[in-house]
Amino acid sequence: MVGDESATASVARRLADELLPGDVLLMHGDLGAGKTTFVRHLAAALGSKVPVSSPTFTLVHEVLGGRIPLCHVDAYRLPESTDPSEVGLDDYLDGRWLVAIEWPERFAPGFGAGRTWSIHLETIDSDTRRIAVDGPGGVE
Repeated sequence: MVGDESATASVARRLADELLPGDVLLMHGDLGAGKTTFVRHLAAALGSKVPVSSPTFTLVHEVLGGRIPLCHVDAYRLPESTDPSEVGLDDYLDGRWLVAIEWPERFAPGFGAGRTWSIHLETIDSDTRRIAVDGPGGVE
């Protein structure tokens, strides 16, 4: 899908309907592509009232209050091939949380037993993004 922020919100709402505890979202895109914006709309679609901001300096934010507890991770500042257990992600990969990971390529492969979704965001211009969702439910 290609569109503005309202289109991003629409994709996030549709995806939210498909997600289950234990799912992992691998968020791909350059700086400023809209990964955190997507997670903000996803959290709202899950029913959370908690404000979502980039966890770049804290690594992990817990977003509670929705139908699934959400762990929002920003691995931008981590070195390549970081083991998820080194930064405490094992606590969130136990099947109870939905885990959204920005910059997942910084981690060594493998994110628990849950279903894995890949969200690809690409900047077209200052107001437009291309979003592709690959995963078990085939959301577009």
